Amino acid sequence: MSSLQVKSAVRALAMLELFQRERRPLSALRVAENFGWPAPSTHVLLKTLVGCGYLIFDPQRRVYFSSPRLCGVTGAVPLDFFEESNAPQIMHRISDATGLSVTLAIQSDLHVQLLYDLPGLDPVPLPRPEQGPERVVDCSAGLVLLAGLRDRVVDRICRRTNISCREIRRIDPDAVLARVRQIRCDDYCLVEHHTDPAIGEISVCLPATQSGKVFAITVSGKLSDFRGRAGELHDIMKRLIAEAKTQHMHSAVAA
Repeated sequence: MSSLQVKSAVRALAMLELFQRERRPLSALRVAENFGWPAPSTHVLLKTLVGCGYLIFDPQRRVYFSSPRLCGVTGAVPLDFFEESNAPQIMHRISDATGLSVTLAIQSDLHVQLLYDLPGLDPVPLPRPEQGPERVVDCSAGLVLLAGLRDRVVDRICRRTNISCREIRRIDPDAVLARVRQIRCDDYCLVEHHTDPAIGEISVCLPATQSGKVFAITVSGKLSDFRGRAGELHDIMKRLIAEAKTQHMHSAVAA
């Protein structure tokens, strides 16, 4: 093993300890300045930790923050990650109300990182990509998260996706942008699962947390069960999200 590999491992551990200690989003510049490291190598190491699932990258604010996977390794309290969103509780309420599979995800640069997965009464095994997390441009959770970004940011993500992928998986940025604009009007995203057209997904976003995190909740099931129910499922999800927000506000006032 080369000394360079050992040095990279030491730096990776130091970086994870920094995020555990700070417990707030950090820019690549802030990390580099903290350790006195060169900006290019710091950037590469941060991207590596994003790819491993230990950090999450917010492409709009250009900051990194700890993922629940890192929380499990370091012993931090995972619920802190969700701040005031009550995301896990909302997931359970939607699962109880619909009987369908529910997942919670967040954008991490060009991909969507799955945080929680609740199986439904008739669980449908969702295909999981063999090569890592799903791309934001491929799934309903990713598309609904893109809908919260500015057009130029969405376009840049699409073009970076094409640069980083194999030729066969290239996308049309204009088509993705048109889809994102429609999602903004509908306030939800309903799609066939990109690897299994028999599975349907409908996703909505939770309100942004105080630090800017945006979570997407997805209900999944047989596409045949979804036909004609998109409006109903959307109404259920938005109602339960609104109720959770109201309850949180009342609890904060009472405290």
